[in-house]
Amino acid sequence: MQQVFASQIEQITLQFRDYIFKQYGVSLTLYAIPQSDQTHYLFAAFLEENNPYFQKIMQAAQSFNPDDKTTQTSWEVGMVSQNTTNYYATIFKKFFTKDTFSWKNIYPIKFTLFITLLCFGIYVLEVIGFREAIMQLFHYPTDAFEQKDWWRYITPALVHLSWWHLGFNLLFWWLFAGLIERQCGTLQLIILFFCSALISAMVENYFSGPDFFGLSGVVYAVLGFVLILNKFFPDRFMLPDGFFTMLIIGIILGFATPIIGIYTGNAAHISGFIIGMLLALTQKRHIKS
Repeated sequence: MQQVFASQIEQITLQFRDYIFKQYGVSLTLYAIPQSDQTHYLFAAFLEENNPYFQKIMQAAQSFNPDDKTTQTSWEVGMVSQNTTNYYATIFKKFFTKDTFSWKNIYPIKFTLFITLLCFGIYVLEVIGFREAIMQLFHYPTDAFEQKDWWRYITPALVHLSWWHLGFNLLFWWLFAGLIERQCGTLQLIILFFCSALISAMVENYFSGPDFFGLSGVVYAVLGFVLILNKFFPDRFMLPDGFFTMLIIGIILGFATPIIGIYTGNAAHISGFIIGMLLALTQKRHIKS
């Protein structure tokens, strides 16, 4: 969905919603988006981009005048009492509707789904007894002979060492890689995946050696990517306030976890994060209009 109209005055957004309903018979989805001070809201109207009236409604939003009597139609359609809802209270619900796994919703995020299923399938094979074989086949190259196995530079990202390791990475991959694929296209996500998997693995190997597995370097690249693009297209990505702070805290905690016996790929996290931000700067022109 894309934002088509917004106002800091809720009544104006409701008026625009009702005007569009009268003109085109289209029901807009309304959200109250918290602003940075956490005390004010932006009242925004959203519409699916594939709606046949999308362009006309975008044009109507640009010329909408709430003081024009021809737009004051709430009393005619009887909708004004249906107020906006908090955007962040519902943002995750759209991933788990009855149509979540329909082909219409899956096709735009096919690469996101492919990597999700691949990581999950590999972990299932580990659990049922193929753990040693998978690690031997997929680990980062350790000698000149293994350096000829080109896949080893990517496959460490697909192997996970525990269910929580897998779950944490796939949760963030599913939410934010899917967002990137929808907004930027499958090719851009594929480029981001392979660049971040390759470079973050090389950096981690340089600083800590070849004993590492997991998608976290790629996940941090995905998070860095959406962080930058959110600056240019806040209506498309709509990241919550404090998102950057959350990422920095996550990186800092990575250096503290050895105290409790958990070792994380800090070099992969940081390098992946940087790669994601740099790629976002070079690829922002590919955002779908």
